[in-house]
Amino acid sequence: MGPELEVVGLAENGQKAIEICEKQNIDVILIGVHMPKMNGVEATKGIKRKWPDIRVIILTSFQEIDFVGDALAAGAEGYILKAIHPKDLAAGIKWVFQGGTLIPQEKAQMLVRQLKNPQASEVRISSEKKSFPQYGLSER
Repeated sequence: MGPELEVVGLAENGQKAIEICEKQNIDVILIGVHMPKMNGVEATKGIKRKWPDIRVIILTSFQEIDFVGDALAAGAEGYILKAIHPKDLAAGIKWVFQGGTLIPQEKAQMLVRQLKNPQASEVRISSEKKSFPQYGLSER
């Protein structure tokens, strides 16, 4: 991972991850979606509630993508697919540590498609021209 990253703990479940947060000074945590006792989404909720400054990255597989929205809603700063190259993983951790958010292009495109599809989104687009200031979008 490089000298500027230090692994301070490993947890086999969400409850252990929370225990490590209680004992260690954590900047960024990588957490899986499916774990025994407490899953990654629930652990993220607990971590963000107690330590809002800890940055959370969800580590997920393609099969678990559906859980990403729940994790982001729980306060995670982003997600990374498990198949990522170690150099990219290290760069992603550094990016999140510096305040960035990790949402891979495919997920961002999916979110945009949901915004454009009236059936998949709360945003209703009619033939009238409208702006959506709540999303930072202009009429154009």
